[in-house]
Amino acid sequence: MHDAENTHSPPRPDMPRILIVYSTVDGHTLKICQRLQSVMVQSGYAVKLVSVDDSPAGELASSDKIVIGASIRYGKHRPQVYDFINRNRGILDSKPGAFFSVNVVARKPEKCSPEANPYMKKFRKLSPWRPQVEAVFAGKIEYRKYGFRDRQIIRFIMWLTHGPTHPDTVAEFTDWDAVDTFARTVCAL
Repeated sequence: MHDAENTHSPPRPDMPRILIVYSTVDGHTLKICQRLQSVMVQSGYAVKLVSVDDSPAGELASSDKIVIGASIRYGKHRPQVYDFINRNRGILDSKPGAFFSVNVVARKPEKCSPEANPYMKKFRKLSPWRPQVEAVFAGKIEYRKYGFRDRQIIRFIMWLTHGPTHPDTVAEFTDWDAVDTFARTVCAL
């Protein structure tokens, strides 16, 4: 099971509910989702985090708002993200929703907005869902955490894009203030 632990007090029945569905490869997208959850709970929402791999379709109907967050690996969001959206498009279209992409390209100022980020552009082309709010967050590189093949490929991509390539690098590029702002924007939907 991939459900993230809810470290907050139990929701009251009258609290508005936000479901955050996430797709993560190395865990950083989940960390961002946990931060979103914290801000949203402080704003008076009951928030549940569910992995896209756990078929969270049953949670959709009882949620007032839906957020989907997905990381990029080798230039793509995982197919499970698109499968989930396609299977649940009717309910996604019927509720306020938000989408965010996590990728290291967003570390560059000219690539950190939904309009300028190549992976968000690709998402818009491949997904029929049009959420009301979109965001892009820069991710994290932690070479020692990756297997040999992944480490070499990611280092090569970083070399091409003038990013960190030293094999001991741990670099978190996430703008946590932007994450907090996104959470408040979703609450205001």
